[in-house]
Amino acid sequence: MAVSVLAYLYLVFAVVIFVLGLVQNSTIKLPQILQDTLLYGKSRGKRNEWTVMRYLEIPKSYFRYFYAVGIVANSAHLALAVQAYVFGVPPPAIYQQVVSAVSAEQVTTDALGTLLCISLMLIQDLRRLYECYFISVYSKSTMNLLHFLLGFYLYITFGWTVLSEAPSLNTAPLQHLHIGLITWYHIVGVIMFALASWQHQVAHVTFANLRKTEGKVRNYAHRIPRGGLFEYVSSPHYLMEIIIYLAFATVVGLRNISVWSVFVFVLLNQAVCAILTQKWYLDNYKTYPKSRKTLIPFIY
Repeated sequence: MAVSVLAYLYLVFAVVIFVLGLVQNSTIKLPQILQDTLLYGKSRGKRNEWTVMRYLEIPKSYFRYFYAVGIVANSAHLALAVQAYVFGVPPPAIYQQVVSAVSAEQVTTDALGTLLCISLMLIQDLRRLYECYFISVYSKSTMNLLHFLLGFYLYITFGWTVLSEAPSLNTAPLQHLHIGLITWYHIVGVIMFALASWQHQVAHVTFANLRKTEGKVRNYAHRIPRGGLFEYVSSPHYLMEIIIYLAFATVVGLRNISVWSVFVFVLLNQAVCAILTQKWYLDNYKTYPKSRKTLIPFIY
């Protein structure tokens, strides 16, 4: 079964990040240069030596640019897909060449699932950009430029990843799109996305309120978050991010290896972040609730 080149890249990135993350969480410590590359924010902790990677550090608040780029990219992907599937107008030749170059050479997803998936990602981009500007309170912590570029890769290529296993964009109007195509996995995926997005924003509001008093930012210190899902896991925001991408994969169906590879990438990446976050809390707060799991309530 042919798999798109984008899927291979996502899986390679996922494995590398996961292995390095597990090593970092073990008794074996990575060299400082790899720690500077892998870790960011509070999980990085105190650094004992200087490395050249510090020249490549940028503010963590630059996360907002991921979503701004994602809005532009996914709006374009969605507009061109709607133009093709609904109105029968093929996209520009250069765009079709890119889709062809990354194609998995198999159609596993219907047109409706394709449009739904890209639409949900666009909604995700819009919501996260709103959170970055109007909810989140960022400290002066930094991240490595490689994290930044990896984020750009995700948000720019997501639409092409979905289209790599979608019906041809050279199609007659509504040939692949009609009401009868609505399936249980479309409905389940949309519901999962809505619920996870809601709880994802609740978690970020909770984080922001830890640094506010009467609606104004008073400090940038880290504190123990409480309430809601934080009573069960240390990183509900990472759990909800995983569920959001699971919703994307559900919407396109079980056979779309390319989108499921994106889910695996997000799953392993967020799992590593959650593991390192749990370790940081336990190392820095003697009173941290021992009953809180790392990522999955009551389980892990």
